Amino acid sequence: MRRYGPIVAALAALLLCNTLVAGEFEDAVRARWRGAWVTLEIESYSSCSGSYSNNDVSGRFVSSKAGRKFEPGELAKVNKVQIKRKKAELMVTVPATTLFPRQDGPFTLYDERNCAIELEVTVPRDLIKAKDVDAVDRLLAAVAERFATEAEARDSSSWNGRGDDTYPDDYELTLARHAVWKAEQTNLTINERLGAAMDQVEDLAEQVDDDPDYLNGFAAGTHEMREWNERACAKLLGGEFVKFRHRAPKERGEDGKWSEGYYDGQELVYSIAIMRRLPSCYVEVPPDPEDS
Repeated sequence: MRRYGPIVAALAALLLCNTLVAGEFEDAVRARWRGAWVTLEIESYSSCSGSYSNNDVSGRFVSSKAGRKFEPGELAKVNKVQIKRKKAELMVTVPATTLFPRQDGPFTLYDERNCAIELEVTVPRDLIKAKDVDAVDRLLAAVAERFATEAEARDSSSWNGRGDDTYPDDYELTLARHAVWKAEQTNLTINERLGAAMDQVEDLAEQVDDDPDYLNGFAAGTHEMREWNERACAKLLGGEFVKFRHRAPKERGEDGKWSEGYYDGQELVYSIAIMRRLPSCYVEVPPDPEDS
């Protein structure tokens, strides 16, 4: 029988050696870029959602599914560097505050977000196999000009000069108007929810069945639902009875009179609880800014 132990051991040693060499190559590239300040020489994109957005870079061409576009010359900080089989990845963050618009009713509001970009730069595989640090460095430098400090990057002619996004001039007034509208909408929603709960109580009172099985189930349902003690305004406003009800016991089934009464009894207690607890969720409407 052949003995493969020495061969396997030799292959394992060779693989370990290659891994160490590959690690040293990546460390050499990383040492030149990680922590550096850069101005991006190409357009780039980010979703500004807290994670790095992929940007596939081939020469001067960039493709990305992220929505926020940054023009060439954007200032960024290199956080991570990774070397893959056919690409080098620069993960950078944009220090300038970026405003993202969102619509709430008739108002356009803005959220401040931090934007992160992952530049996946295509690198010929033979350069990576050759572990050519200088060649990979030149490819990265073609998409990001590197600086030792933020001040140097800002002083360079390659920086596009973009600073923090600014709010519209009348944004404080917009926020004040929005606060009034939001409070009014909340109270209006509470009124509608209370009206619906009252209607449900009246409907349940009219449809109570005098069937003994139904009445027994109804009594069991009211007793079961008395333990429901939810008081969070968001759940009182946005919840539905079916989310909180207890299912009928399996031996009772879902279609019998007992189960019908069981669910009606629970819904009656639920609706009454809504009527009792929801008024505490009314909010104070701020003064109308137009009156000041």
